[in-house]
Amino acid sequence: MKRKQELGELLDAFGRYVAEAHANPERIACPDESSLRNLANYGCSSEEVTALLDHVGSCAQCLEELKRHRSA
Repeated sequence: MKRKQELGELLDAFGRYVAEAHANPERIACPDESSLRNLANYGCSSEEVTALLDHVGSCAQCLEELKRHRSA
């Protein structure tokens, strides 16, 4: 349980960082919703995963959208 809690705290901290440093409210260069949905459901090729994760790591809007798809 402790590792799960630590991971949750780490992901929360990362989310706060991305929100502050990479707001991107204009959604510049964002992937489409289906790509993020596929990423959330492990339906992407390894090349797509790399590109999408690079983007999500620098876009608060897409990170939030990915989190919504993961929780659905």
